[in-house]
Amino acid sequence: MAGARNAYYVPNPRSVGAWLKSAEVAELCRRAAENGKREAERIAPRDTGDYANGLQVTTQVYGDRQTALLKATARHSTVLEVRSRILGRAADHARP
Repeated sequence: MAGARNAYYVPNPRSVGAWLKSAEVAELCRRAAENGKREAERIAPRDTGDYANGLQVTTQVYGDRQTALLKATARHSTVLEVRSRILGRAADHARP
């Protein structure tokens, strides 16, 4: 096209930063972590049920953005993670 001009987008760092800390992004992060939690509960061993019952999802601002954390709180979580990689495998399902 003769005389066509290119369009350029220059993001406003302040508004992008505010969006990254917003409730909408927190909700997307929480939903993704909840999906990962459901998968972790599905593949968790059921000897006592403590591991699956001890999975928790929290959201928080970390640095300049909103994050979600899926945490295993059972006393034996470390042993199960080393042995079975439950949260590592569940991370593949952590999508909003």
